[in-house]
Amino acid sequence: MSAVEVSAGRTSDAGPVLAPILGVVFVGFLVTGMALPVLPLHVHQTLGLGLGSVFLVSTAVVALAAVIAAGMLVQARTGDLGAAARPAA
Repeated sequence: MSAVEVSAGRTSDAGPVLAPILGVVFVGFLVTGMALPVLPLHVHQTLGLGLGSVFLVSTAVVALAAVIAAGMLVQARTGDLGAAARPAA
């Protein structure tokens, strides 16, 4: 199941390539899944905000985490800080 058929009848083992990627995705979902159940309760009960605010805060937290993770991944792979760090021409 982990062997991928390549042209000319050769096979390539995809397990070692996909394992680190799947591990990172799993840990990301695990961390996000552990924090999200507590956040709406805190926003709604402790802060006294409505359900719309709970939705906005939850969405903002997940989006911010995704942007930070993607930025760190790009910087680690390319060593470049991206267009935001370059001076305008």
